[in-house]
Amino acid sequence: MSYLHAETTLNQALTKACTDLVRQSGGDLQQVEQVVAKYIQSCLHPQPGTQRIILRLQQRQLELNLNDKDFAGFCRSFKLSSVDLGNLYAGDGIDDSVIPSLAKILGISQQELIKLRDEEQFASE
Repeated sequence: MSYLHAETTLNQALTKACTDLVRQSGGDLQQVEQVVAKYIQSCLHPQPGTQRIILRLQQRQLELNLNDKDFAGFCRSFKLSSVDLGNLYAGDGIDDSVIPSLAKILGISQQELIKLRDEEQFASE
């Protein structure tokens, strides 16, 4: 889970930088979350399979404004264990058994999630 900790640190740094940017431009501090989201979105590149799903999980965590521990708890509430979540972030791939949970967490259909996952397999064949 050290990857999730590093991600939190980077998100905090980005938020502080965007806060400074909004202050310097004379904007409303309530715009900070929108500015952060804009910068994150501008850095995302479509990636195949597991990596794309990891990006979606990270986006979901940001949308929910949850720290790593709370997001892991959120995932557990959808029957995705911390071990499965950690394995996913470690790049172990997505087993069929976690598809229903991941689909609920991400708010997409199981078919769409399978399509995202399988794009990686077809690209490597």
